[in-house]
Amino acid sequence: MTGNAVAVIGAGREYDLQDATTEVVTFVPHDAIGSQVHGPFRFRVVGSNGASRWAPLGTAVRLPNLQGVPCAPAAGRGAR
Repeated sequence: MTGNAVAVIGAGREYDLQDATTEVVTFVPHDAIGSQVHGPFRFRVVGSNGASRWAPLGTAVRLPNLQGVPCAPAAGRGAR
């Protein structure tokens, strides 16, 4: 990715209104935006009165996809 990515979360599976003051949002960055996403995450609330300011949420890191790690036998020891 060379720029900003946006995911819009609306009412449904990933959005749950707990009570008049608590909302719970769940999302998987890989599923919502893509596998190459990394860096800071921010959020804002968008409603009929406009949008709030952006607030920090966390930081996503890319994990390596290791298929194996080959190791040479130690000196003086045969392969086991």
